Amino acid sequence: MAANPHITTPQTGKMSDAEVWQKLKGDDKTALEYIYNQNIEVLYRYGHKFSNDRGLIEDCIQEVFLTLWERRFVIGDTDAIKPYILTALRRRMIRATSKNHIRIDRNFEIEEYDFHMEYNPEEKLIMTQDDEGKIKRLSDELNKLTIKQQEVVYLRYHCELNYEEIAGIMAISYQSARNLMFKTLKLLRKQFLQLLLIFGLLAQDSLDFNWD
Repeated sequence: MAANPHITTPQTGKMSDAEVWQKLKGDDKTALEYIYNQNIEVLYRYGHKFSNDRGLIEDCIQEVFLTLWERRFVIGDTDAIKPYILTALRRRMIRATSKNHIRIDRNFEIEEYDFHMEYNPEEKLIMTQDDEGKIKRLSDELNKLTIKQQEVVYLRYHCELNYEEIAGIMAISYQSARNLMFKTLKLLRKQFLQLLLIFGLLAQDSLDFNWD
């Protein structure tokens, strides 16, 4: 998809998600291009957690945007575009990688799908060789978590989503999303407290949870 001019308003500069979405619903193709350019990297990284097949990921992302454009006149409103399109990509990746065709909605909890989280130290800061070894250990521990535990950590700290947005993407309740994160961080906290603090995996939530 070609690059687009930056969407702005005279009053506020960069437009809000709600304003961009209304332009999309109003048949403005530059809004679709803007959404694509703003989110393609996070979409590709998220898709890569479900599959290493680059072609499959690209096909699923393309389907997300084709469907978005085709349904622009009938889609509902949103003020949070990133969670919306991550949800759409997740559904397509699970369908594409599942051995069985699965109906996915908020009333049907998916248990069997692939999700592999590898922590890349380059995403945060330059590490020493000793730090890299510790990160490898942390990455190994993350991959021992359940699929849902890995995904909730990824969405919370890599995609920077709140629990309501995570719940919507994973088709679980708000409280289930919080409980899942609490149990996951409590498990990791025992062995990797220092690294979790360094990479911000505790900073945002440490004040919210009762660790006792």
